[in-house]
This record gives sequence, structure tokens and C-alpha cells, in this order.
Amino acid sequence: MAFFLRRPRRATLWTALLALGAIAFTLVQGLTRAPSSEASAAAAGPIVASAAVRIIDGDTFDLSGERIRLWGVDAPERRQRCQTGEPGPEATAALTRLIGDRAVSCSVRDTDRYGRTVAVCRAGGRDLGAEMVSEGWAWDYTHYSGGRYSAEEQGARAAQRGVWAMGCEPAWDWRHSGG
Repeated sequence: MAFFLRRPRRATLWTALLALGAIAFTLVQGLTRAPSSEASAAAAGPIVASAAVRIIDGDTFDLSGERIRLWGVDAPERRQRCQTGEPGPEATAALTRLIGDRAVSCSVRDTDRYGRTVAVCRAGGRDLGAEMVSEGWAWDYTHYSGGRYSAEEQGARAAQRGVWAMGCEPAWDWRHSGG
């Protein structure tokens, strides 16, 4: 029992303190490093801009020089053809109208394989992805959203709005078939 009562040797104490310091440093670095996955990316700071929004298509825009892809939705491609027309330009116009001259704020979720920031974005307090799906100009991209916009999609489908009225296949299927 006597060995439990001995004072720790200085070298052992310093080694333990240095090890704890290294562990703490590693943890702090991990918490402050830019997120690289969708789960940790949700903690990233918001991107906010009141001007300099340039719409690219129905789910992508430039915000103060940064390319943003709306998280969880997929809008028709620019040249996508459906049974009764081409919805791409209409989807682009819908996103343009939803943003208007409102300030846009985005919560970063991820970076896609094209280097675009993937984010949940709001304009005028409204989730742009939810609005695009609700109006029928985008699909709930369940592969990424986990069904976050399924209620909006069901409403658009039932009311035959946007892509549902035009007889479109989802953009991901259209791209996969060679578009």
C-alpha cells in the first residue's frame, strides 16, 4: 500500500501534463477547423448578403462571389425537356422571384464535388428550398435531405404545380439518362 502514498515523480507529472495539453490542443483544433462533412458543416457560420445575388439556375446562385447550391433540393436542368416543355428557365425565374431584392442568409451544410457551397438559404425569412419544392420548381432530393421537403413536394404534386404539371422526370434521373 505504500506505493500509493508516494509522491509522483516530476518527470511523470510533466509527461502527463504535456499529454493532456496535446489532447486539449487537438480537440480545440478539431472544433474550430472548417467543416468537411455534412454533419459537422451544419455548425459553420452563416453567409449573409443583402446584394450581389446572381441566379445561375433553379437551385444555384452566386452570393457575394460565392457559388451556393441549395441543400436538399434538385431543380430541373436548363435544357431538360419534359412532356409539355422545358422547366429549367421557369425554375430559374421562380428562384429569381423568391429572392428578389431581399437579403439572403445561408447556413452552410457541405461542399459538393464541384466546389460549390451547399447550404440551406433563406430570403425574407423563408427557406428557399422549401419554397422551390412547394411551388413545383424543384424536387425534394431525399438522397441528401432525408425527406426534409417531402410535405412540400406532396402538396405540389397534388396541386399539379410546376414540374408536376409538365410531366417531368426528376433532374437526377434526367442527368443519369444522359440528358
